Amino acid sequence: MTMNINFEVPEEPPVESPEKVWELQCRLDALAQELYGVRNPLITLNPPIFTDDPNAPQVGFSKGGAHAELTRKAANDWSFCIYQLSHETIHLLDPRRRPPYGKGANYLEEGVAVEFSLLVTKQIAPEFITLGTGPESLKYKEAKNRLIKIGIKDFHGKLKAMRDRAGHFADVSSDIVQLIAPSCKGKNATKLTESFYT
Repeated sequence: MTMNINFEVPEEPPVESPEKVWELQCRLDALAQELYGVRNPLITLNPPIFTDDPNAPQVGFSKGGAHAELTRKAANDWSFCIYQLSHETIHLLDPRRRPPYGKGANYLEEGVAVEFSLLVTKQIAPEFITLGTGPESLKYKEAKNRLIKIGIKDFHGKLKAMRDRAGHFADVSSDIVQLIAPSCKGKNATKLTESFYT
């Protein structure tokens, strides 16, 4: 699986290149929509911000819109910026607040976000280090590994079909997973549809 995205990484760090970060966000958004269907038209995509919030990277909300909130590490390193922004771009297709304020994502959505960000980062910034080994990183690895079990043949097409059928990655049921990706069944299909936050 490869991604087709063109972006020239500038010399200046992301925090000093807001127009290039926004350009990257728009290119990622276009690619995500091409692969997985249109972004929720009721929520405006706003430029990303860099924050010291310990929950970042995450999706942030403002009146009528949503944006990616990226870490200070991403502010100073294009590899981290590309990875984090790619990941949050998937969540920005249909932004939802995390529990306890909203439903948040399931393992399927997190798996899509991880896979998308790894593929994009590999193309634009191949020197980037892969996922870490901390407890939270292990959950993301699990989401990615479970997602891959839908099968690589027409991988993105299956994911688009699941999102189209459910309306949102986080609303995909295990029945939908098994219907569209029959090779992914039982416990794996069920786990993909569970909340990522439990």
